[in-house]
Amino acid sequence: MNTEAEWIARGHRSAARVRSGAVALTLLPAHASTRRYARVALASGATEVAMLFPAEAESNEAGGPVDDGIAGSAFARAQRWLAAAGVRVPDVFAVDEVERVLWLEDLGPIDFDTYANDGRDRGVAYQRALQLLATFQESTQHDVPADVASRSFDRALLRWELDHYIEWRLQADLGVVLNAADLASLHEGFEQLLDRLVAIPTTVVHRDFQSHNIMVVGADEALALIDFQDAMIGPVVYDAVALLRDSYVELSPVELRTGLEAFAARAAQLPAAQGLTPAALIEAFHLQTLQRKLKDAGRFVYIDRVRGNSSFLQFIPSSLRYVRAALAELPEFDGLAKTLARLDPELR
Repeated sequence: MNTEAEWIARGHRSAARVRSGAVALTLLPAHASTRRYARVALASGATEVAMLFPAEAESNEAGGPVDDGIAGSAFARAQRWLAAAGVRVPDVFAVDEVERVLWLEDLGPIDFDTYANDGRDRGVAYQRALQLLATFQESTQHDVPADVASRSFDRALLRWELDHYIEWRLQADLGVVLNAADLASLHEGFEQLLDRLVAIPTTVVHRDFQSHNIMVVGADEALALIDFQDAMIGPVVYDAVALLRDSYVELSPVELRTGLEAFAARAAQLPAAQGLTPAALIEAFHLQTLQRKLKDAGRFVYIDRVRGNSSFLQFIPSSLRYVRAALAELPEFDGLAKTLARLDPELR
């Protein structure tokens, strides 16, 4: 794993190679990704963002191929496709295969979390984000790249994510020793959930359409997407869950209801919804919330224990509050709810 000094040194070497030198390079905080980002002031006076890839080629968690150089990476391929489809994403200015750096348009420091919680009407702000989601869903119906089309939230991946909760939240974080009855109950509940999830119509999903991956750009406050390299095929409600059940921003019940109803009304018009009514889409939203937020609670522990980044642990309680809320809307999962409440104090 690179030290911060090594990331910075690579950024400076890349700037000297392909961007006429850097006046100043500021490494941005690490997040869940294995990549690092730096905001760079260039000799020209412009600022750009250097996306620094790990020194070793990386594979995609969703089953994608190992990257084929920086220009052939999942990010670069998705950027070209989304830009051509009319989705606002950062431009790519230069590629440095030697230092494994992509040089990107600087979209500025304001993400949607900051924007929506800066004293403005948050409900109005979220209607803008939902419009961006609608644009993304409508614009990605055609010319889907083969690598995006070949990756999907199939039953195996959805179950792997649920097992992440068992391994990292229950066992690693809480130290729960699961007996045969516990495992049988979790397995039965998870399989029941998977039966419902795989029946939801699918479309292209960003996979992490949340507030930290939506940037607010320029004086006109245009919304742009980042971190889209894991785009794949998934349930039509998946990105709405990421946005409206964001672990980093908890909406009030009124804000959630308003946003969810707006999403469901729009999504019902998509061919990908296959005729589902808004009410059916809202039920699917709760099902997906249950799966995704159990996964998140486990994933945040994994990021701490395996990647040494503890900053996400603070979001486990909000993730599990969403699980409780979803279970309250899904009475057919009462058995799973009782098992989870017995094993996890946040779910009581």
